[in-house]
Amino acid sequence: MTQASPRFAEVELYADEATAVAALRPPAGMSRETRLPLPEWAAPPEVADSEGVTVLRPSDAAIRDDRPGLRYRDLIRHHGRDRLVLNMAGLRPFGHPFHDDIFSILGELGFVGGRLAICGAGEWYVERLEWYRRSIRVVQGGR
Repeated sequence: MTQASPRFAEVELYADEATAVAALRPPAGMSRETRLPLPEWAAPPEVADSEGVTVLRPSDAAIRDDRPGLRYRDLIRHHGRDRLVLNMAGLRPFGHPFHDDIFSILGELGFVGGRLAICGAGEWYVERLEWYRRSIRVVQGGR
């Protein structure tokens, strides 16, 4: 028997990191007991916790050489991080490996009912997301 694939989480687009973190911040009093500490590799400035939200700031070099998206997916799968802000400010257009990783992140977040906000994305990336409207829902400025 095959298992149905999880629904993808929405992609929420924001202009800047502070606005994205504020939008994804858990409501006051919401329990975060399923969140394990971040792994050793997840250190600032690339990965940071901010008010119950995990902020990801990949570098161009990491995207092209290290596949950080797979590690980001594991933050959801193994560390209970279900509210992620992916800050893409200053990134150059990237190819399919990292783009595929983002879909992996969206699948994991869809499975756990999490949220992904992308901020600082260039117009090139917003246009690329338009190609995938059949699979994912992109919302401007959140819910």
